[in-house]
Amino acid sequence: MNGEGQWMQDWTSKMENYGANLINDGLIINETPDEDDLFICTELGKSLILK
Repeated sequence: MNGEGQWMQDWTSKMENYGANLINDGLIINETPDEDDLFICTELGKSLILK
């Protein structure tokens, strides 16, 4: 794993090939999230409950 999110890109492609309906491009946060990362996580969570 190179830390750039290649695993997420691979997983996204695999899930789309299975026919999954993905709501975004994925969320990649390395190590402990900072304030910006926490905000992004919170917004993603809000979008999930509104779908």
